[in-house]
Amino acid sequence: EISNQKDAKQLLIKQKLELQEKIDNFSTAMEQEKKNQEVMKDQWKKKEGELKKKCAEIEAKLQALIKKKDEQCKSHEESECKLNMQITALNENLGTVKKEWQSSQRRASELEKQIDDLRGEIAVLEATVQNNQDERRVLLERCLKSEGEIEKLQSKVMDARRKLDDTTAAMQELGRENQSLQIKHTQALNRKWAEDNEVQNCMACGKSFSVTIRRHHCRQCGNIFCAECSSKNALTPSSKKPVRVCDTCFNDLQG
Repeated sequence: EISNQKDAKQLLIKQKLELQEKIDNFSTAMEQEKKNQEVMKDQWKKKEGELKKKCAEIEAKLQALIKKKDEQCKSHEESECKLNMQITALNENLGTVKKEWQSSQRRASELEKQIDDLRGEIAVLEATVQNNQDERRVLLERCLKSEGEIEKLQSKVMDARRKLDDTTAAMQELGRENQSLQIKHTQALNRKWAEDNEVQNCMACGKSFSVTIRRHHCRQCGNIFCAECSSKNALTPSSKKPVRVCDTCFNDLQG
């Protein structure tokens, strides 16, 4: 029975060391994630500055158009509307990116708290091992009861492992969310509203625009199409209700 008790104690110590190693590895991964968060924060600030600069340039262009309103009244009204739409879309996209980044920060804080909880459980296990060593003589006399206590400790170790698996899965999900955030940010920066006077043919089927074949902007990519090639409606990140989109953007949004 004494030999069994020693084996059980050694197994418990081994399990504790394995769990500590996993905690250390997870902490290292968490530190790397923090660094990645800082990099993403710097990138976001840089992109925010670029967006603000672009908004300022658009505002300057808008003021220049206003000065010419006496000569180009009708053209000015159309240009002003387009520029305001671009400013609104850029501001909405900027707000969305900021909210998503803040959400990822909250997720990271929650994961840090879970790591602290797991470290607390390790400390409890270490204290239990120490108590077992100090009370060896008593535990030898109460062998059957100590076996039940060891089973409980093993159950705690298994729970700690499950929690580690859950936090690892959460970190992976956070990485996917960050990747999706970068894609959305890039798409927002690359979006450009095509000018009517620069496009003479449908950018999908190639039909020439005329009095009967009119131009229609896709509210997602900003390109110009005929009515047939932009007949679908879909929700976009910058709209609260379905808007006109081209076939390609419709398929992308549905996917």
